[in-house]
Amino acid sequence: FTVLDAKEWRTNASGHHHWPELDVRSQTDLDHAFKTLKPEVVVHIAAVVNTDKCANNPENSIDVNLLGTLNVLKACETYGAKLMYFSTTATYDPSPDTPRPFTEATQQRPPTLYGITKYAGEMLVTGQNKVPWIVIRPCFVFGDAPWDHSSQLCRVAVHQVLRHAHHFDVGPTPIVTLDPDSTKDYMRVEDFADAIVAVLMQNDAWGNTFNVSGESPRFMGDYFTVLEKELGLGPLDMEWNAKADYMGDHTVDSSLLRVLTNWKPKLKWKDGVRRTAAAAKEYVASVEAGLIPLLYK
Repeated sequence: FTVLDAKEWRTNASGHHHWPELDVRSQTDLDHAFKTLKPEVVVHIAAVVNTDKCANNPENSIDVNLLGTLNVLKACETYGAKLMYFSTTATYDPSPDTPRPFTEATQQRPPTLYGITKYAGEMLVTGQNKVPWIVIRPCFVFGDAPWDHSSQLCRVAVHQVLRHAHHFDVGPTPIVTLDPDSTKDYMRVEDFADAIVAVLMQNDAWGNTFNVSGESPRFMGDYFTVLEKELGLGPLDMEWNAKADYMGDHTVDSSLLRVLTNWKPKLKWKDGVRRTAAAAKEYVASVEAGLIPLLYK
């Protein structure tokens, strides 16, 4: 369950299913979806994931991330489904004296409301014995969505192409709330999806928690240096706000997942950034041609 608007489950003319759109805060919506779909496994990724959004609207964040998870868990119990719960590596203690890379055994002491709500969700899922569960703690995942506030790399890429290649008025310069000299472990969404499928294929995965990361940590500034080169539009129109980077060096060990599934990322980190740059150009060209709406905001 990935979005929060309640709509009817439907099929298209070819008989292919569309994912149901519902509000995880509504037990009625969940009952309708479970009765219709009869799922064997639920992959629960619905959440408020932006740290600032959580801080600015704490009541909604708690409702969605915590109470919504409780509702999904209850529905899984009622209808006999297993549950894969998406947490985050932002639950780990980011203090400088915490050993890196983070493992599944690293102390969890989240400093943000976002991390706290996801950690509390973990406790709900793992603290019961009626619903079989898997907990996934993803590190930084990025793709190509220009409206994705959780991927600052994507946002800067689209802003750069809109402003400097197509001369759109796109508002103020993006502020990247990261330290360019900190080490981060980014991963493309394609590799992440492969990891999730690999875990779900393993019967021995149930009742366990897994980190998922690209395991190719780089200085944060390196990602944007490659992005600038690939876009070829001059210096990136962006500003760093290193003081807002509460995570510091954020590197994650995924060896438990790799040993169980033989999964490993296929894309090198530079190739992932190149895909993001190419997708930004393609997206803006489609906007200018009138083929799709401008969703950047």
